[in-house]
Amino acid sequence: MGKLLAALSLAIFLAPNIFSDNVHLKNGNTYLNVKIIEEKEDYIVIQFNKEQGTIQRVSILKIEKADYNPDMPSRLTGPGIIEPAPDQPEIKQPEIKQSLIPERQIQTVRPYKNLLFVGILGVVLAWDNFSDASDIGSMINSYKNLGLDANTLESQQTRKSIVGAVAAIIGLAAIAISMKEVEVKANGNTLTVSYGF
Repeated sequence: MGKLLAALSLAIFLAPNIFSDNVHLKNGNTYLNVKIIEEKEDYIVIQFNKEQGTIQRVSILKIEKADYNPDMPSRLTGPGIIEPAPDQPEIKQPEIKQSLIPERQIQTVRPYKNLLFVGILGVVLAWDNFSDASDIGSMINSYKNLGLDANTLESQQTRKSIVGAVAAIIGLAAIAISMKEVEVKANGNTLTVSYGF
C-alpha cells in the first residue's frame, strides 16, 4: 500500500512535466516544446527554455498538447526562422523578451464614442431653440394683429434660430464623429493609426 501511494504521489507530481505545448501563431510561426504557465483572457505566458514571455491571444491560431522532450530545448519555427543543418552547430534563436508582440496586430476601436452624448445633447438643444423660435413667431403674428411693437420678439426669434442652427450642426457633427472607427495596427517596431471619414 505504501509503494502504491508513493507511486501515485510521484505520478501526480510529475504529470505536469510530461506534456508540453506547441503554440501555433497566425503568422505561421510555432513555439515548440514550451509550457504555458499562465492563461489570461487576452494573453498567455509561456516558459521558453529558461525565459518567460507573453503571447497575445489575438495572434494565436491554436495550442496543441505534445509529449515533453527534455532533450529538445524550446524553439521557434516558421517562415523566416533559420534552422541549423544537422551537422552544423545550432543557431541561437531570438531571445524572448517580456512581451511577444505578434507580427501584425490589428484592433478597431471607436475612441470618440463619448461624443455621442454631446451630439444627442446638441440635437435636443437645437430642437428646443427651434421650438421656441416657432412659438415666438406665433407671438409676433399676434402682436402685429393687435398693432403692437414686435421688434424685441423678432430679435429673440433670430437669436433662437441661430442658436438652434449652431446646436444642430455641432450635434450632428459630434454624432457622425462618434460613429467613426479607428484601425490601429501594431507590430514590434511600428504603430499605425488609420482614421477614415
